[in-house]
Amino acid sequence: MERDLNSLKKDFFSNGLEIVQNIEATILKLEEDKENPEYLNSLFRSFHTLKGNSGIVGEGELNKLFHSVESKLDPIRKGKEKTTPEIVDKLLEICDLLKEIFSGEDTSSFKENIKKETIAFEQLGERKTETEKKSKKKTKKSTKPVFTSPAPPTLNISQESFKTLITSFTNILDGTENLTEENSEEKNLEILEDIATESIELRTVIIESLSQFDELNKLSLYLEQLMFLINRNVTSFDEISFEILFSIVRDLRFEMLRLIRFVPLINRIPINEISEIDDIKKLLKKDKYNIVELYIQPDLLISNAERIATVGSAIKRECKVGFLYRYSDAINKLTTFLREALDEFPVIQSNYFALLREILTTNPLEQ
Repeated sequence: MERDLNSLKKDFFSNGLEIVQNIEATILKLEEDKENPEYLNSLFRSFHTLKGNSGIVGEGELNKLFHSVESKLDPIRKGKEKTTPEIVDKLLEICDLLKEIFSGEDTSSFKENIKKETIAFEQLGERKTETEKKSKKKTKKSTKPVFTSPAPPTLNISQESFKTLITSFTNILDGTENLTEENSEEKNLEILEDIATESIELRTVIIESLSQFDELNKLSLYLEQLMFLINRNVTSFDEISFEILFSIVRDLRFEMLRLIRFVPLINRIPINEISEIDDIKKLLKKDKYNIVELYIQPDLLISNAERIATVGSAIKRECKVGFLYRYSDAINKLTTFLREALDEFPVIQSNYFALLREILTTNPLEQ
């Protein structure tokens, strides 16, 4: 019985990742057409499926989150409520969290994050409801502004600062992954020194350009202080301090993924079907870094690699383009084929931050 449950859980995480990738692509389309019934019904069905599957495998916290999202989407798809920018942004945040969870096939270290997102999603629109109730009790017409969904943060981050931000954070991710018990003490200390240096660079950019992102500010401060304590031998580097470091970096990654959605330098292009590959060229923007996010099954994508190569050949000299493909097992085979076909194919990676670091470092935009 236990083995059957483990098998079900493995299928849940594997299938869940694919579902979430499709959800994210649909949400990005919904941003352009917020009342499209096809998109809204697709989102509802996807979260309904995740809710049912999470209940079967006993993932209670995820089940509550999916139930909350499903309940919010139901009146929207029926035309009783409107899709707001606030809901779209929160759905994208939830997708970022779910991709982290499903990629790692474990929820144990994300329970607090899941609860936080569930509560936040349930509270969407509550402030507006309270405002409306109060206004009805007044006999005079109120001159106070009615609450509306907050506008996305305006980011005036320079290309150079954004490059420093992404490079430093990706180096921190790499360093954290390279800290292992198999390393010598000297090697781990060297890695920790590098992480400390990068954390200072990261913190500097956040203070100067991203002060409106409170959670990002807080986490970068925690990281900088922790690395200072470890490298000054005030705190020893042991299992506890490693867990703290890992937790801070994990939460930072989530906040960084959220941040990227507001960066005007980035143009995200989701591709869900092979037929959409031919549309990539007309969706590119020459004054931005274009991230083509491929949500296509590995076997189907590899069998159409030549088609992608043809498109890549046509666009590689026109724009700064990177291809994101999260099925890491298929990346090596696909990359080898494309590089043989095109010599210098636009960057292709399974890791979002590694992809950004590479195209930002090697392909500066014309000012």
